[in-house]
Order: sequence, then C-alpha cells, then structure tokens
Amino acid sequence: MMRAGAKIRAHDMEHLRELVDKIPSRPRYSLPHLDSGFRDPGKVQFLVALENYKAGTPRSFADPSCYKCGKMQVDTGNALKQCAGCKKVWYCDRDCQKGHWADHKAACARSKRSANV
Repeated sequence: MMRAGAKIRAHDMEHLRELVDKIPSRPRYSLPHLDSGFRDPGKVQFLVALENYKAGTPRSFADPSCYKCGKMQVDTGNALKQCAGCKKVWYCDRDCQKGHWADHKAACARSKRSANV
C-alpha cells in the first residue's frame, strides 16, 4: 500500500500499529516458505514507514533500511552505509551500528567465513 502511495485512514493506521506488535519476528533472515512473520529489520522498517507516512506519497521498500532503527535514506537525508564485514546489512549512523553489533556479530562472522570458502 505504501509503495503505491495509498491513502490510509487514521483509525486504520492505529490498527496497523497495534497489530504489528503482535506479529512474531526473527532476528535474521529465513527462507520465505518457512517465514512465520516479520524478520526484525523488516518489522522495524515497517514501523518507521508508519511513523513517517504521508498520504498519497509512495514509499519504496526496495531501498536499504537501517537494521537497528529501520530508517531509510529518505528519512535521514543521508546515504546508509553497509557493514564493512559482511556487506549484507545497512546502518544510518555509527550509533545504530554500535547498538546492533551484539545482535549482528555472529551472523557477520558466519557470512565472512562463507564468503572466504
């Protein structure tokens, strides 16, 4: 809906905010046919999209979003930066990168090891 620039009524937006907290999420990626809800970065990105919603203004979910706070370049005005280790996650600033490191450290190491095989 947001990608197409849909106009969402205020009470529907509130309902979306209530529902998104009830949807389970996983900290990392999983196979699409095994997904049972959001992946954490997607959930955060969706919540940020709700917060920054402008009726009739399209929002692309194809662009990278910060893995910590969910913001995109359109939200921050600055280009996001990839993790220098795995090149698979993005951050809007150093604070978000540092704040997400404990969750990302093991996946980053696995990704680097598999890239070197």
